[in-house]
Amino acid sequence: MPHVFQINPDKCLIHDTYAGDMTVDEIKYVLMEISMHKDFDPDFDAFTDMLDCNFMFGPEEQDEIVELFESVYSGGSGRSAVLINNQTVAAKAKSHADIVKPVRNMRVFDKREDALRWLGRKANDISKQEAKESYPCL
Repeated sequence: MPHVFQINPDKCLIHDTYAGDMTVDEIKYVLMEISMHKDFDPDFDAFTDMLDCNFMFGPEEQDEIVELFESVYSGGSGRSAVLINNQTVAAKAKSHADIVKPVRNMRVFDKREDALRWLGRKANDISKQEAKESYPCL
């Protein structure tokens, strides 16, 4: 699963981009990679581009992701805007957003402008980035 992320401490913003098929193990790896970055702060907002991605897991595996997500973002005040245009993937992401709402305010959008507006950001706060393979084979 290609993935890339940037953490901009000056703007208190995490920007990550995904492409391809995502398994539970890949999502867990990426969350840990981001959370262990020296500039990570759970109070930072996140803009997540998943326009070119597909979730390859079922509802029964979602609990693992939720537990890790809660451990990474617990106590933080940041919000997550997730950009998805595939309706099937969006439905799974919205379900996830509902589950983690007590820990992280997350919303799913199909338009970049709407996601940025909800975060109170401008287009130039988010630079174009292309996902690249960063996940080691398990």
